[in-house]
Amino acid sequence: MISIEVPLTIEQFLALHPEASAIPSPLFSVFIGMLFTSNSNYVLLVHPVAFAGWVGFFLTALQLLPASQLDGGHVAYAVLGQKTHKIVTYITIAVMVILNLWLMAILLLVISSGQSHPETLDNLTPLSKGRKIFSIIVVPLIVLTMPPLFAF
Repeated sequence: MISIEVPLTIEQFLALHPEASAIPSPLFSVFIGMLFTSNSNYVLLVHPVAFAGWVGFFLTALQLLPASQLDGGHVAYAVLGQKTHKIVTYITIAVMVILNLWLMAILLLVISSGQSHPETLDNLTPLSKGRKIFSIIVVPLIVLTMPPLFAF
């Protein structure tokens, strides 16, 4: 394994190395870390490739948000329809503001204003049960891949 375990708590490690910083981990990477770490009193110093994975998780979570032209927005449009999709988009923008993800909120606002979502090729045929179930799976994926970048 290229990442290194250090036998300290996070607080002890940061006290010894004030230049270091701890980034919050998405639940999915916490589960992966539990597979490879032996003790909770250890700090895992991640390899740059693992950090790239963290960035990938974050971008995946953003892309799955049910807003505008994002992938999650396309899923929400297909399942919920045009009017509800627009409401969900603005709710998502408000949540981004609450979570202090201002840049993403502004980007979503710019993308969603101006033009409406393109219609699907077949608006008459209802979605199959399997596709509706698949759309529900998107929500836990957002939760598993979004790092907790906020504190309540």
